[in-house]
Amino acid sequence: MKKLITVLLAAAALFSYGCDGTADVKDETTPPASETTAPAVTEAPDVKLELREDQVYAADSIKDADTISIAFMGGSLTAGGVKYSSMFPGWPTSYNRWVNNVLNYFVTDNRAEGIKQQKNVRTINVGIPGTTSDYAAVRFMEQVADFCPDILFLEYSCNDLHWGGDNAALHYEYIIRRCLELDKIPVIVFIHAPLPAVEGDVKFDKYMAGIAEKDALARHYGIKTVNVYDYLVRRYENDDTTLSFMDYIGTGEGGKGYYYDSKDPTSGRYDPHPSVEGYDLYSDAFFEALESDYEGTMAKIKFADVYNAGYEWFVDCGINHVKVGDERISYEGEWNIYSENNELITDDGNIELDGAYATSENYYDFCPYPDGIAQLAHCSGASFTFTTDASAVTLRYIGSKAGLSATAYLVGEDGTDGEELGRVSMHSIYGNIDYMTDWVVLPDDGQTHTVRFVVDDPTEEKYVFRFGYIVERFDK
Repeated sequence: MKKLITVLLAAAALFSYGCDGTADVKDETTPPASETTAPAVTEAPDVKLELREDQVYAADSIKDADTISIAFMGGSLTAGGVKYSSMFPGWPTSYNRWVNNVLNYFVTDNRAEGIKQQKNVRTINVGIPGTTSDYAAVRFMEQVADFCPDILFLEYSCNDLHWGGDNAALHYEYIIRRCLELDKIPVIVFIHAPLPAVEGDVKFDKYMAGIAEKDALARHYGIKTVNVYDYLVRRYENDDTTLSFMDYIGTGEGGKGYYYDSKDPTSGRYDPHPSVEGYDLYSDAFFEALESDYEGTMAKIKFADVYNAGYEWFVDCGINHVKVGDERISYEGEWNIYSENNELITDDGNIELDGAYATSENYYDFCPYPDGIAQLAHCSGASFTFTTDASAVTLRYIGSKAGLSATAYLVGEDGTDGEELGRVSMHSIYGNIDYMTDWVVLPDDGQTHTVRFVVDDPTEEKYVFRFGYIVERFDK
């Protein structure tokens, strides 16, 4: 039987797949989400998900199917890691051993070498470095749901640590509930990638709080979680070693080499991107879960009430994106549109922002917005206008400096700014990918509205305003 491996590389993310296995080139991709603050004026929709007669569970057919489809969503740890980002044809990334090991398992239906092929496996890897689960939520329907996966892996435990326990599971629940509406309901597995840190580290505490919230969500829907950090700790405790945990995972004398030494050797910390051996831990932890409880790991998602009570307005909404080059958008001011292969620099190449990703000397290697980024170096008086019939809108930024904002106005028939609708302000995560917390709610009158975002004057001269998408929300 000929092995079929279909790959969508993370940096491109331009293809969607029909359920018949054919690939269709699309002209657009879906944006990241930015949904963490509920608008008080929007009532939560009364949505009760129930199994339809025309729906099937992928879990019922995975064992006996000749062909299965597996989708991977995550950050750099799924994409392959920033340190070794070369992409090769055939597998999602040559160095991403946990992805490759998982695919090989299902191809042979056995971990042992020399076992004859059992299945054809189609796969899609839409992991993008630096991104978080809010970004995954909005691009899920176009980039993953159209692929009709039998199994979906979600890996955002490290990148989501900025939320701690607050809303850490919100965007996962959005994806779960979209899966419960698909004709074929996939198996979902949460992969909690290890963070090379220990108790007492502020990041570690937030990381653990986020994992606890995701685990609670998983129990609510009957989903399996694979905690690679716990697996790594068990390996450490079972080895006869006098090394500290951090020395054990590192590349120093006696260490296992699971993680690379930090750029700062005096820091006592390690880069969060694993070595090839470190990646093996991910798949080993998953295989352990399969071998100890196959049915529980390949479980059917339960139909349940919303876990994130009070956020029904988001987890049961519909989301769309408007690309920066969309004909619905008109720009006023000195805007530039940068695409995936262009440098993110300003007209005056002297402007530099915090972080290496936005300076005039650096390229943005992994562009989450292959359809372009709108960038403005001179903010005074600049704006952009677009039409929408959504219930609420927000922006998705990339690489801007924290503190920038834009005020939205409802545009009147004469083209002038009317009612002020609200303000969106940018919040930086890692200095390269930023998320929005502010929704602008539009009048609930069933009409199409024209909205103008006016970029607020910066407090310093050399700020740059930049965004990748307008995100539209449609309440059900």
